[in-house]
Amino acid sequence: GNLKVSLQVSDDIGLQDVWISYKIVKPSFSDQESKEQKIAIYQNLQNTIAKYVDFNWEINNYNLGPGDEIHFYFYASDNKDNSDSSNISKSKLFKAYYPTLEDLFSSLEEEQENISDNFNSLQDNMESIQNTVDQVRKDLLKADEVDWENQKQVEETIQEAQDVISELEGIQEMMAQLEEQANENNLVSDELLKKFEDFQDMIASIITPEILEALEDMQSALDSMNPEEILDAMENFEFNLEVLEEQIDDMMNLFKMAMAEQKLDELIKN
Repeated sequence: GNLKVSLQVSDDIGLQDVWISYKIVKPSFSDQESKEQKIAIYQNLQNTIAKYVDFNWEINNYNLGPGDEIHFYFYASDNKDNSDSSNISKSKLFKAYYPTLEDLFSSLEEEQENISDNFNSLQDNMESIQNTVDQVRKDLLKADEVDWENQKQVEETIQEAQDVISELEGIQEMMAQLEEQANENNLVSDELLKKFEDFQDMIASIITPEILEALEDMQSALDSMNPEEILDAMENFEFNLEVLEEQIDDMMNLFKMAMAEQKLDELIKN
């Protein structure tokens, strides 16, 4: 992987060279340290007064393991005689940590908790939509026309349903991040990785053209201000809503099972 480092360097006389001096510390081997190494970033800047450093540091070949650290300084020299040490500036000490297995699993669990919280929020929103739909239906069955309150409730239902779809897409993105994190750090089995991938496909499949079309029909019926059209559109929407709710419940239960399986993988690796 890469370690992205950035800083601003400047010198009134003019910069010459900019470099990194680093050593690797391995706490797992009684604080074993490597010899100090140097990486040139810029050379012969030819009197540049200021320079923004944006450096992608390739660390793949450093054989880093969980808990290892990279300790490093930035150095910059100006255009004075190089024999004069006063022309070299040194930054404060920076440390980059390679996370331990405990850190990695903790981060993974945090991602899973976030997804679980989003599922819970999703269920609450679905219940709220169902309650609103039931209330609007009762009101419209008694009414000859659509009043302002009915209109507002239908608009809120449409907005809440659109929010549910956005939440599902957000969970899908979080699942992708979870899969990437677990895969990069070899934290879970191939079978569990496949399940994370399947969850993303499941979310894509439950945001069906039918539910999107039902939402559009609701909006069109609302624009017409015809109670019968709105009732018909709401009935179709409610049917699709029930299917969506069942699929979300199934997916949430499967996710809980996957979380339990991940806990088992963590115990085996530790």
